[in-house]
Amino acid sequence: MSKHIQIHVDAFTSHINKLERAILNVDERMLKDEAFECTNIKPYVNDLENTKKLIQILQEYKKLFQADIETLNTISVSFKEKDEQLAKSYEKDVQHEVQPLS
Repeated sequence: MSKHIQIHVDAFTSHINKLERAILNVDERMLKDEAFECTNIKPYVNDLENTKKLIQILQEYKKLFQADIETLNTISVSFKEKDEQLAKSYEKDVQHEVQPLS
């Protein structure tokens, strides 16, 4: 019994596109023109500092996430190429094995 792994490349690519849209959505939802002002009100000082740190961490996470998306895109392309190679190889094997009846 032969075993095989099957991956639907179109579905895989669709999921990658959803991930790309999700990361773009993060950018759109962040307040771009919002400026953080300094404050001397004690409870808000820590909140402001934590918010600034959170934004920096989010930017770093986005870079890692985008690198992962690029890797997934590369994998998707390699799946397609390998699938095409296997299909061509299979066609050659089938044509070679089929002998016309004499």
